Parts: sequence; C-alpha cells; structure tokens
Amino acid sequence: MPYTIQPGGYIDPTSSASSGPVEVDPSAPGSVMRYALGFETMANAIGGTWMVFFPQTFLSMLVNSSSDITPTAVTWTQVTGALVYALATPLILGIPNTRRGIESRAPTYYTLAAGEVGVVAVALYKAFVFGDDSGWSRNALLAASAVLAPTLAWRFYVLFGKPEWIGRYRETARKGQ
Repeated sequence: MPYTIQPGGYIDPTSSASSGPVEVDPSAPGSVMRYALGFETMANAIGGTWMVFFPQTFLSMLVNSSSDITPTAVTWTQVTGALVYALATPLILGIPNTRRGIESRAPTYYTLAAGEVGVVAVALYKAFVFGDDSGWSRNALLAASAVLAPTLAWRFYVLFGKPEWIGRYRETARKGQ
C-alpha cells in the first residue's frame, strides 16, 4: 500500500508513512539526475541570493545604463529571486531516492522546461524586435537565452533520450501486511 489509508478509505499522500519501502532499480538508480538536481539547486541558491540581496549589482549586468535601474526594476528583480528560490524546492524534493523523490523528477523537469521555453522565447523576441530598447541590453537578452537553451536541451535529453537517468523503483512488501 503506497499511501496511508485514512478513515473512510481516503488516501493521505502527505503522510510520512506514504513513502513506504521501495527498492531502487540498480540499472536505473537515478544517480545522474540526483547530481543534476543538486547542481541546479546550488545554482538557484546562488542566483536567487544575488537577485534578492544584491539586485542593483545583478541588474547592472543586464541594462544599458545605470539610469535603467529603477526602484521598480529592483523590486521585480528581488521578486524574481524569490521565485528562483521557490523553483529550487521541487529540485530539492527530487534528490532523495524515495518513492516521492523519484516520482517528482519528471514533473519537475517538465515544469521547469515549460518556464524555460517561455523565458527563452520572450528574451529572443525582445532581443530581435526591441534590441537595446527593451530595458535590458540586447547582449543580456541573448546571454539569458544562451544560458537557458542548453539547460532546456538537457531536460529534453533526459526526459526523452535517457529516461532511465530519472530513476526507477519497485515497491517492496511492508512488514506485517
């Protein structure tokens, strides 16, 4: 039984007992994915910290002149940094080789890939249609795309080319059942 059954037969997927024993497939232990999730978590922690606590420094790399660093831009950079922290949460939750960890990896990658598609599309649109008049420099927009495109390609490679890297498990019998 993978989840705790509550009175009335309802399933409680948040119960600590719901992660019952599993046996990780030795041919697909998820090690590559676990390292990738750990690396990306650290990158998000560094980037998020920079955006939240040093927004002017972060923005100075993106804009054409310091006059473009407005209070609104600073606030939105800090909000974006907070969202970067939030996006690290599913990465962290996917690191353990537990039922929940393994099951969360693919949905996490699909979700992050969807966001990266959107960010790359907007950045490229702004770079080629507005250029330096977008608020960011054209080079910063292209650099944002250049950073996210390989990450997006990695996600697609793992999801569609190497799904065994995500990891697999099978349930083991619980004692007393």
